[in-house]
Amino acid sequence: MFIAKSVIGPDHLGVAVEITTSVCSLPAVATQDWCLRAADAVKRVRPDTIAAVTLATVGLRGSIMQFEASGAAGADPLGRGIDAQLIHPEHCVGFNWWLDDSASASAHGVRAAHLHDLVCWGAWPDSASGRRWAKLGVADLIVASAPLGVQIPGRSLVVEVGVPSGVRPLGDAELAIIAAMMPHLVNRARLAFGSGISSVTTRLTHREQQVLEHLALGKSVKQIATDLARSPHTVHDHVKSLHRKMNASSRGELIARALGHLAACQGEPAADHEPDFEPHAAPAMGSKVP
Repeated sequence: MFIAKSVIGPDHLGVAVEITTSVCSLPAVATQDWCLRAADAVKRVRPDTIAAVTLATVGLRGSIMQFEASGAAGADPLGRGIDAQLIHPEHCVGFNWWLDDSASASAHGVRAAHLHDLVCWGAWPDSASGRRWAKLGVADLIVASAPLGVQIPGRSLVVEVGVPSGVRPLGDAELAIIAAMMPHLVNRARLAFGSGISSVTTRLTHREQQVLEHLALGKSVKQIATDLARSPHTVHDHVKSLHRKMNASSRGELIARALGHLAACQGEPAADHEPDFEPHAAPAMGSKVP
């Protein structure tokens, strides 16, 4: 993780370490709340932020060709928790912003910028997305995007972070922290979600996560049933579902995937290093997708 010293101080370094630690603690498997937990990690860039993390296949000018999952963290003007549907409903057709050539790709394919520095800025406030953010009191964003691999052109991890009007705007330090955090977040998303499009039916439910955690502790189905106040038959059904969703043929493989030692839906070791995709392995957000 590299952050330019010219824009940050010691406090920012502490924030960067805290965010990266949280990102590296995200589930190594696809869960229903993965994007929510990712957004909560990103939100640590500043306590007053609203953050959204979205997995989607993105086309020309930020259009959403296929929505996969989204999560949000923060509070609305009344102090209520943010629902991701308020920012990106599943039926929405685009982010209404895109990263142009002014936001050059890093060595990991990450692009990040202040929205007000992009050519799409003039039209964004009046767009559907801009109006939804405005209802939350947010008039500007830091935006970032990176490809999730080469198998599905345009499949991307998208991060948006804003603060309510009337507070100190997000500056270059926050932008640098988010840009530096993105490769770690993308690497974790690739580990959890693999190379194929996920759905509600393929991601783990809360109960399945609980069963998986107990399995990782070496407990039997009968012990888990007792601990969760469920019947052994019900727990056995959850275990079968875990094997199917995680593409695991044994309990050992199931636990290895849960701990991040095997990549999602692949029979190969998971990488613990930075993402190895190239900047042009997949189209940048806003480029034309075949």
